[in-house]
Amino acid sequence: SDASRTLAAARSPALNAIQVSRRQEGNPVLRYIKVVRWQFADIVPDYLVGQNACALYLSLRYHLLHPEYLHFRIRELQPNSYRLRVVICHVDVDDVT
Repeated sequence: SDASRTLAAARSPALNAIQVSRRQEGNPVLRYIKVVRWQFADIVPDYLVGQNACALYLSLRYHLLHPEYLHFRIRELQPNSYRLRVVICHVDVDDVT
């Protein structure tokens, strides 16, 4: 399947590095990931942080403009493909009222 092929390709280059989706290119948050290695990969989640763990990145500003986006991204992940799924929420608005 496409998902298993993508996972295998993403895991093989460097198992000791965080795999970062190419859709995250230009994300200013990446400059703060310094303690661990990371590399761009063609993966479905935004970050692959372990064999069975992934993370999705969500800007609160973007979420307020597109509230359906997170649900869509979670649906993109194959059922049972990751035992741990984390949402990284970047609070980039001053006031959410």
